[in-house]
Amino acid sequence: MSTKLTPPIEKLIEQVKQATELGSSYVIEGHATKSAIWKPEKGDLLSTKALNQVVEYDPSELVVTVQAGVSIVELEALLAESGQRLSFEPPLYAGQSPENKGTVGGMIASGLAGPRRPWSGGVRDSVLGLHLINGRGEYLRFGGQVMKNVAGYDVSRLMVGAMGCLGLITQVSLKVQPLPQGVSCYSWACSTTELLDRYAGWQRSMNPISGLAHDGSRAYLRLEGGLDSCSLFASRNDLTRCTGIKNNGDFWAGLRNHSLPFFEGDLPLWRLSVPPLTDLASVLESHSVSYLMDWAGAQYWVRAEQTDFLRQLVTQHGGSFCSYSCTNESDLNVAGSARGSVALGDMNGSILLIHQRLKSAYDPNGVFNVGALHESF
Repeated sequence: MSTKLTPPIEKLIEQVKQATELGSSYVIEGHATKSAIWKPEKGDLLSTKALNQVVEYDPSELVVTVQAGVSIVELEALLAESGQRLSFEPPLYAGQSPENKGTVGGMIASGLAGPRRPWSGGVRDSVLGLHLINGRGEYLRFGGQVMKNVAGYDVSRLMVGAMGCLGLITQVSLKVQPLPQGVSCYSWACSTTELLDRYAGWQRSMNPISGLAHDGSRAYLRLEGGLDSCSLFASRNDLTRCTGIKNNGDFWAGLRNHSLPFFEGDLPLWRLSVPPLTDLASVLESHSVSYLMDWAGAQYWVRAEQTDFLRQLVTQHGGSFCSYSCTNESDLNVAGSARGSVALGDMNGSILLIHQRLKSAYDPNGVFNVGALHESF
């Protein structure tokens, strides 16, 4: 690949250098699809829309390199043409127009992954390398395009979930995977406890599970892999006899993209992150809290006003929680993180110190996304 900087990148570098000289700051934005959950405190808009090129794609190498402003929809369509996909199922939220559902830069910066995350890995696991502009206006390159190239590899991963606080991502190389031969989806009525108990048994051997969820009344299971392996697993576990919805792919798309009816409404939406197979159903139901379990019990989406109750609940189970519906000043820092951050719950002690030192190293003058990850930077 060419190392020559393109005019859009040169322009962005100049803007960052000017901000450093003037002591001003920027809010990085692609499609603005995460504006409800990602709210920097101040700054002028710094758009990545001009960074819209696919730099390199060789399907035989299972690697794609694109600029940060490329839309996720466009990237997934490109991969699908060669029978490939992103393994981590990034969410596609509604943006400023129907076709604007998120960019690659926002995908990396937020680190958000969909229902397949526990079985195929997260965003960080797919990042091979990236380019970025730091807070001094320097253009930096980390990692490469192969897993064996580990020079700076951890720095590339460090940018995943950093909310753009460490720099402006301009380009990223991602590992991709082939589309599965078969996909089967099943749904049946049972309790969350029954579903998790059943899954604990399924874990004792190889299985093609790629999604396990529960909406409070029904279980949802997705199988992906070889046709024979999916059929054999379904028959051995009596899934073919399940009553209700079969091949309910719409549910999984809705869960991934927050387009299910559950995600509509006025009550605050929270994400609870806990260890796998954690059964919170009975406690949530006893407090009349609506929930949607995902990631085989490692993630719960809840609608509730009871902030103290949620904090106590996740603390008891060694987890964290954060807001996905921060809309006013009273919601800020309610989960211990700035402006409804989707990345972290409580951040303190040594963890906070590490983040502050990273911010000082990559963006010492506070040019990028001030307050998006934590109020102190």
